[in-house]
Amino acid sequence: MSIKIVNMQAHTRDCFFVELVDENGKTILEEQGYIPLWMSGRESSDDIAFQIDNKTGLILNWTPIIEEDINDIDDEMIDLMNSITKNE
Repeated sequence: MSIKIVNMQAHTRDCFFVELVDENGKTILEEQGYIPLWMSGRESSDDIAFQIDNKTGLILNWTPIIEEDINDIDDEMIDLMNSITKNE
């Protein structure tokens, strides 16, 4: 028997963190709390799921993050997420 795909699901409990880094190593964006809409494809959530090809270690069916999607994030939501993070 050989493992082909690893199915991963996680519930982050408001402890999600993502950092986007450009080609020069500079942080473009950091977000904490809920999984953001531009990443999950749905309203904010604590749940994330993906599949990993066990042979290559690559995430299957990954949709590349589009900078325009990130730029469309509502500034009020960013402020809210930052204030939650500072109060923790």
